[in-house]
Amino acid sequence: MKTRRNCIFSAGAIGLSFFTPSIGAAAGGPEKKAGQESNFVGATQVTATITNGARAAGIIQIDVGIYTTDAALKGQIANMAPLLRSRWRSALQDFVNRYYSFGSVPDANILGAALQRAIDPLTAPKRGRVLIQAIIIH
Repeated sequence: MKTRRNCIFSAGAIGLSFFTPSIGAAAGGPEKKAGQESNFVGATQVTATITNGARAAGIIQIDVGIYTTDAALKGQIANMAPLLRSRWRSALQDFVNRYYSFGSVPDANILGAALQRAIDPLTAPKRGRVLIQAIIIH
């Protein structure tokens, strides 16, 4: 039960980090104007199978997208969506197979780096950053 609570807590903490810009805006930070386009694009859900030995033990789901200020890349992401999802699925399954032990809390830093490496050839390094909104384990 303790590991499940830790998984839920870590997923909540990652999700909570996306609300900080709105808190900053309420505190006098930069505000988003009506009609202004978001810099977070290509949000999708990706899943992979968790195994324990030779049998399936559950699934891991992540909500992931790309943060970019490059207008040209924002337009291309919609066309690249199937390829991005495919690369993210492969990276997530590789992460689960190599780095995740059944029943533990997944390391979001290693996962984020793997997801970023998976799309760097498509988005060109430094044009788009992978952002994980949530990590959920069933």
